[in-house]
Amino acid sequence: MKRRNSYIASTLVLALVLMVGFPTSARPQVLKGFIKGVVKRLNSPAKTSAIALVGARKVDAYAKKRIEQQRRRAVRPVVIPPSVQAKLMLEQMKKLRASHNITAPRPKVKPVAQRKPHPQLPKTPRPKPVNAVKAAQPAKAAPAPDPKAAKEKKRKKTIETIISRFTTYATINSQSWDAYDPTEFPISDGQEEIAELIEQELRTIGSDKDLIVSRSDYQYVYATIPANCEGVPSIMFMAHMDCTPECAGGEITPIVHRNYDGGDIQLPAGITLSPETPQGKHLANCVGKTIITSDGYTLLGADDKTGCTILVTLIETILNDKKLKHGDLHFVFSQNEDIGRAAERFEEEYVDGQPDIVIDVDGDAPTAFSVENFTAVGRNYIFHGKNAHPGNGFYNQYGDALTAASYFIGQLPPETHPSASKGKEGYIHCYSIEPLIDVNGEETPQNYLVKVRLRYFDAQEGDAFRQLLDEAAELTAKAFPYVVTEAEPEVMQYENVAYTMYPGLGDLIIEAAEKEGVKLTPRSERGGTTAAMLAAKGQKGGPCLYSGQQAEHSVYEWTCAEDMYQMVMVARSIIETVANQ
Repeated sequence: MKRRNSYIASTLVLALVLMVGFPTSARPQVLKGFIKGVVKRLNSPAKTSAIALVGARKVDAYAKKRIEQQRRRAVRPVVIPPSVQAKLMLEQMKKLRASHNITAPRPKVKPVAQRKPHPQLPKTPRPKPVNAVKAAQPAKAAPAPDPKAAKEKKRKKTIETIISRFTTYATINSQSWDAYDPTEFPISDGQEEIAELIEQELRTIGSDKDLIVSRSDYQYVYATIPANCEGVPSIMFMAHMDCTPECAGGEITPIVHRNYDGGDIQLPAGITLSPETPQGKHLANCVGKTIITSDGYTLLGADDKTGCTILVTLIETILNDKKLKHGDLHFVFSQNEDIGRAAERFEEEYVDGQPDIVIDVDGDAPTAFSVENFTAVGRNYIFHGKNAHPGNGFYNQYGDALTAASYFIGQLPPETHPSASKGKEGYIHCYSIEPLIDVNGEETPQNYLVKVRLRYFDAQEGDAFRQLLDEAAELTAKAFPYVVTEAEPEVMQYENVAYTMYPGLGDLIIEAAEKEGVKLTPRSERGGTTAAMLAAKGQKGGPCLYSGQQAEHSVYEWTCAEDMYQMVMVARSIIETVANQ
């Protein structure tokens, strides 16, 4: 019995030792199976004694061996996490306080909003091994803006503004028309419309402080940019809003031709604008640029809506350039220039009297500007006739005014006609013969009016022309004794601007244009300008700059947008050069 019990005890010890190598979850099953096997062997009588003897010895020997191995093997210390240690420590402290009846006060904690933020210490970069990593490259700086690219972008934007502005002006039919009564100053609906448009546009461009804008009762538009420095001469720029009545007007349709290829331009009316013709000669210099024409049925109105476009764009440019120094700058948009009356309703109080420098923007020569012009005089002759039956003309003293007027014109030498005049040679031009209008506005068929223009650079030549006209009138009176010839007082239409122009202005303009890469040549103008008309009224005269107009007063009329932009920059350069002189 003792051996049996000893066997069982030894077997159980062995089972417990062996179970150490199994997972915890599997140990009950292992122990159960082991006990089953032991019980089965114990129930066998034949083997009971032998098993008991041998088993006890083996178990004892094995148990001793395992115990010795565990004693010699170093046992790893149990590592308790810090969070668990802290928790155990708190529990021990609670038990200790409870046993000694100690209550610890709860610490006061400030609200989150009152807590001071922890100072952020600068992070010190960890040193990198010398040869382990490639040295860090400094960050590349942003590329500096290209001034040429910025200037080109601004140029293109301004040109698009010019195209839009000019085509808007051109669609308005602002043709002027003359009245026989010299006291009248007729203004068409189109002239009033474009004056109102430009006035509103200028008010939008600048504030009342930066730009003073006015529109008179006669539909002149005045704008002034006050000086931003002292001691600089004042400048007045001029252009006119009306168009000639000498060409078809009405519904004007501007057509924009971009990237001109250098060839002929076919217009919808069936006419061709060609660089091989006088009207399109300048087209050869405009390849790749933007050309603007009408549809060929009407004029375009480039004379002088190109000048108006240049001046409005110039005002916009100046107001956006705070670094530009200048004196008082005046801008005048006049009316009825194309009928020779632009100066008649000019009101100098809008421009502070007489500016130092006057510049007109109404020329048609891209490489030239006028420094002198014709003196223009108008002389009208009235031929008063007497009606009678032609069959009894001798007896009834028939006064044929129409034939007498024709005879008068025929007495003038052909060499004085405009077709024989060039350079600085003057001319006499009898450009109209028409029935006289009475006070009631009715035609008087027995009376005729002949309108005559005198143009000359030399005052002595002008006196010679007057003498020729007087002689022609005397010869007519002798040839037609029953027709009364009457010479009306002559009217000074415009004067030579060279007489009153700002000293040295021509050289100053040449210098300013060269700064913009433009070569301008001074020339004598065989025509009149608004500045010349003002000179005839006692104002100072001034030169006339190119405005971009080509083939003016015709259905072939056209302009180039890049030409207008170029003159905006030349005018700006003139302002800058005047301030720096």
